[in-house]
Amino acid sequence: NAPPSPEERLELAEIAAQSSRAVADLERRIAQAQGMPDSLVCELGVATEQLRSSKMLLHPIRTLSDDVLYEIFICCSPTCLMIPLRTLPPWTISQVSQQWRLVAVSASCLWSSISLYFPS
Repeated sequence: NAPPSPEERLELAEIAAQSSRAVADLERRIAQAQGMPDSLVCELGVATEQLRSSKMLLHPIRTLSDDVLYEIFICCSPTCLMIPLRTLPPWTISQVSQQWRLVAVSASCLWSSISLYFPS
C-alpha cells in the first residue's frame, strides 16, 4: 500500500474538502428537517382553522333573512309541533348565533307556552 503521489494527494485533499462541505450541509439540512414537523403541524392547525371559519361564514343558512328565519321558528314552536321534543326549540334555536337569538327572542309565540316533559 504505497503512499499517494503529490498529484493524488491534491486530488484527495480536494475530495476531502468537498466531502467535508457536503457533510456539514447535510447535517444542517437534517437539523432543519427535524424542526419541520412541529412547524408543519402548527401551519396545518392554522390552515385547518381558517378553512373551518371560512366554510362556516360562507354557509348558505347565513344568507336567510330575519323574516324567513322567523317563519321557520314559528313552525318549530311547541304549538305547531306534533311530537314532543326533549330539547325545546326556543332554547336550542336561540343558542345557534346572535342573529338567531335576536329573531327567536322577538318571536313571542315561541315563548308563550310552557311544555313539560315527564318520562314514563
